[in-house]
Amino acid sequence: SMTLSRGATHSSSSRSGCSSPLGSGASSDIEPRGRPGLCQDGCQLPLLMSSPPKQVGPIKGRYVMRVLRASLTQPYGLTFDVAEGADGDLRAIIATEDLPHMGIKRWDELLTVNGVKPQNIDECLSIMQDAFSIVLVLQPKEIQSFGMPPPKPSVVSRALAGVDRLLMSVTKAYATNANIGEFKLALHRRSTKQKFGLAFDVVWSRWRPHAPIILVSRDLPHLAMCRNDCIRLINGSRPRNKEEVVDILDKAISVELTIRRSEPLDRKFLRHHLQPLDEMGAAWRRTTALHRVR
Repeated sequence: SMTLSRGATHSSSSRSGCSSPLGSGASSDIEPRGRPGLCQDGCQLPLLMSSPPKQVGPIKGRYVMRVLRASLTQPYGLTFDVAEGADGDLRAIIATEDLPHMGIKRWDELLTVNGVKPQNIDECLSIMQDAFSIVLVLQPKEIQSFGMPPPKPSVVSRALAGVDRLLMSVTKAYATNANIGEFKLALHRRSTKQKFGLAFDVVWSRWRPHAPIILVSRDLPHLAMCRNDCIRLINGSRPRNKEEVVDILDKAISVELTIRRSEPLDRKFLRHHLQPLDEMGAAWRRTTALHRVR
């Protein structure tokens, strides 16, 4: 998610597409070139894509990039904070961590988002949380701008490169045992810096006090997951505690989830509610029809 100053967190919202709530090893940070694993029927669905950063305007070092997401419930994975002067006035909105898969460095200053120079962190959040597409103009901390304003939208538009970097994808969910509500899917990311955006709760069974139950804590319609779906296996193993889940999600480039719903499955329960990124301008060859958000 996009964490902003004073603990404000970017939380996305959209229609869930779900029915009512139902009562590993470490890897390198940046994925080497290669084809990620596909699901049983070969369908890989893009969730998040970006363009490479490109120089924009006359000040050397300023750059622009575009990020597209297929669902409002898919976080961008950007983290910003504010730099304030002694008088408490906003001096800059800055990136708080290196994101090498996007080309963003820690301390880079955010100049504009979708053509707007945010006056505060709340305005930045407001612009981003309801957008399927964001255009960011940033500059490294050490750049001297000599008071020059951010580039105009027309200059930014001409400088943009094509959106051809796949940052996050999911394999199409498929039932492994429809009678007991069990299905599988896999998530793949370009870098461990790109958060999966999964939300889990851990509860404990009365009958098996040493075996935690990992539940999805909110509807994730872009992943065909509903609140209270139970995560049975992560990368083939049954998680023993919350810390183990966090460790796998922190280190793995890909995660395969075996999930169980509390009622038998049919086709409508395994729909991914996504916007086609190729229709937003991404260089992606669609291999399956993606359901539009209604």
